[in-house]
Amino acid sequence: MWGLLDDFLKITSKDIRTSQPGTPSTRDIPDWMPKKEREQEKKEIKRDTKKLIKQAKQLSPLVGDVLEARYLLSETIDNHSRAFEDRRSIHDLENSTKKFYRGDHLYVNRWLGLDYSHHGLYLGRGNVIHYSQFEVRIDSLEDFAQGGKIHVMDSDLIYTIETVIRRAKSKLGEEEYDLLFNNCEHFVNWCRNGERRR
Repeated sequence: MWGLLDDFLKITSKDIRTSQPGTPSTRDIPDWMPKKEREQEKKEIKRDTKKLIKQAKQLSPLVGDVLEARYLLSETIDNHSRAFEDRRSIHDLENSTKKFYRGDHLYVNRWLGLDYSHHGLYLGRGNVIHYSQFEVRIDSLEDFAQGGKIHVMDSDLIYTIETVIRRAKSKLGEEEYDLLFNNCEHFVNWCRNGERRR
């Protein structure tokens, strides 16, 4: 059991997201590595972490829950860090040449006393479904962006686009937002790949 805990702490004690150059990771992913390979390495680290959490829960549900909460907290903190590094003070959405596709995992960096990333799922025709004001709702791209630059995140996709959209719309009006266990990023991940961390 303690060996499992040590393994988990080694993985989560460093930042598992490596999309920003120079960000440390458990496996020291080099900056020169192509983005696609870095993303794959990142997914493997996340998969290993989830496997360790699952094993810990089988040994002791309480320890497993504590480890999962620590993992989610580290992801939330990293979300804030990533937003800070990539914040834009002004972005003209109309001048954006970026094309979004139905089912895309979108995120925008925002500022609310501190930097954070806000996530949503692109439905098409300029609409995004996301957690906003503690409920799942549909807004325009412009309202979603709130003046920020919209990015596309390459999150896991295991369902067809139609299934992703159907899953997202099935949660319309849901008011179960939780910063650590059911936030806007968790919602989009659940729609695209079934991962809802609670």
